[in-house]
Amino acid sequence: MNRIVFLDIDGVLQPFTNLKRFDCNLQAVKKEVAKKLNDNSYLDDDGYNIAAVYLDWHQEAISNLKKLLDESKAKIVITSNWRYLGFDYLKRLFKIHGLDKYLLEMTMDYQQFDEKIVAKYKEIEKYGIFIRNRVLEINEYLNSHEVSKFVIIDDIDLSNFFPDHFVRTFVDQKDDFYFSQSNYFEALKILKIIS
Repeated sequence: MNRIVFLDIDGVLQPFTNLKRFDCNLQAVKKEVAKKLNDNSYLDDDGYNIAAVYLDWHQEAISNLKKLLDESKAKIVITSNWRYLGFDYLKRLFKIHGLDKYLLEMTMDYQQFDEKIVAKYKEIEKYGIFIRNRVLEINEYLNSHEVSKFVIIDDIDLSNFFPDHFVRTFVDQKDDFYFSQSNYFEALKILKIIS
């Protein structure tokens, strides 16, 4: 059974108000991560993304995502713009929190699709190009892969397009988005793990 979690990152794992990466010693963070993972290759990085993942990703969101993936036996397909960093680099970043083993692949960027495929989604442009692209990329992934069950976790509302497969991340008292415990239960329900 091929279960998939289509995962955005900003507003899901990384709340918009978590900004410690901008006020830290990047060299010290890189050293700490390299030591923790026993991998000196992290020292060669500029450190910005490492600090974002290490310092700014929401701990509850990480924990909830791990529980969801372990209980559902699902794998992650990245839909986030973080895709542009490349799959191997993302895998290294996800390793910081032990999430690398769940990464399967990334959706293709809309620019890689034939014009005829993109044209099928023209009507959705009224919701904005960004939403059109995300919907196109997920739908085309589903059309070209065997997926038994899936859930989409995003801070952008895609419920009009995936009403039975979408979880919009929680907004807390600080008007911040992250993958909360209630989101976790909602995602489990969608993957038919609980009723």
